[in-house]
Amino acid sequence: MRDFFKAAEGAEISRFRKCPICGALFYALRAARPERGADAGTKACSKRCANAFRVRKHREKQEKYELNRKFKRAGVRPEGE
Repeated sequence: MRDFFKAAEGAEISRFRKCPICGALFYALRAARPERGADAGTKACSKRCANAFRVRKHREKQEKYELNRKFKRAGVRPEGE
C-alpha cells in the first residue's frame, strides 16, 4: 500500500477513476479537457472495457438512430428539428 501512495505522489487526483464496466480503479492517462467537452478523456481501464462502454452507450441511443433513419427515408423531418 505504501508503494501505491509513493507512486501516486504528485499525480492529479481528478485522473483517478473507477471503470464503469469492471469497477477497477485506474489512472486516466488522457485527462478530460474542457475545450473538448466533459466527455473527452479516458473512459475505462482497458481497451476491452472502453469498447464495451462505447457499445453500451451506442445501444442506449440505437432506438433514436433507427427512428431518425426511418424519417429520413420517408423524407420527413423528425420532431424537434
